[in-house]
Amino acid sequence: MVSKEDYQPEYHVVFEGLRSGVTTVRNLLAALPARDGTPGTIIWDRYNMSAGNVTAVDLAGWFLISGIPKSVKQVRTILSKTEISEVPQNLARRTRIANVYADLVHGNAYGKTRNMTVYLSPLKALNEREDRNSELARIGKELDDLSGRCTDWDEPRIRAEISKIEGEWKPYMEIRISRNGGRRIQWRYHSHAILASARLDGKSAILCTDPSMSAREIVNQYLEKDFAEKVFRTMKTQEEIVPVRHRLERRVRAYVFVMVTAYRLIAALVFMLRESGDRESWEEMEKLLDSLSRVERLEITLRKEHRTWYLNVRRETGETLKKIGYEWLFDEKKQGSQV
Repeated sequence: MVSKEDYQPEYHVVFEGLRSGVTTVRNLLAALPARDGTPGTIIWDRYNMSAGNVTAVDLAGWFLISGIPKSVKQVRTILSKTEISEVPQNLARRTRIANVYADLVHGNAYGKTRNMTVYLSPLKALNEREDRNSELARIGKELDDLSGRCTDWDEPRIRAEISKIEGEWKPYMEIRISRNGGRRIQWRYHSHAILASARLDGKSAILCTDPSMSAREIVNQYLEKDFAEKVFRTMKTQEEIVPVRHRLERRVRAYVFVMVTAYRLIAALVFMLRESGDRESWEEMEKLLDSLSRVERLEITLRKEHRTWYLNVRRETGETLKKIGYEWLFDEKKQGSQV
């Protein structure tokens, strides 16, 4: 669990054996320290959502912000019925490539009526619609081609080939195989399914148990959680944390402790870069560590003088170090005679 302010780990735990999702969340909530004695807001990914996990967070006194999977029937109904107007008062977030619009709604989810935010990305809606249209057009063409090739095929073979062509798009097609000769395959688009899917294009739902937050605040809090993904990516790439198989549990715990401690140093570096005004602090951190790994320390003794030189220090590396107050890190050192 990572703090949003400075990316530092607030809490980590190694569970013994296998744990179900609900059990894991309850143990985490029981051990999680509250800042200043007051629980705050937990933001997690939609894949952690379940009735048991939401109830556990409620009982622990924490607020929760999380995306809700579209696989939840009630959510699909809410998304389908909610129309988000692309007007200034609904603008929740502006990105480099598209705007995001949002509105607060109320609906039944996870056992009770809750506040939810439905947000719309028009660019995502356009892409989803174009992808669907392209795939359905492709399927129609391939079915026409198949119909001309399968005049003497038996029905099981035709159905097997149709299944390959349809794939995941089967709900959008109505297909019939004729047994009376002529055109063997007759098909049409399932217009109701296409319209139902179109009503969901570009829309997502966020559950927020804090009643004081606006739609704009909820969307921004949730969409800014990508820093947590960067934490996992950093631990997997920069630190190369991997599954370990030790006979003794304490060795696993020690391994994780070392990795989390190492991440704390990386997080401190990212925080310093961000405070120095670097908006792309994560990317800059990776570049800096990569350039630092190329630096070589050379010690030379010339008669009574002992010098320390640093080789392969790039100009960009020196500028970055200066921004965070470490410009002295690779100063050449000169000492007097050695004993």
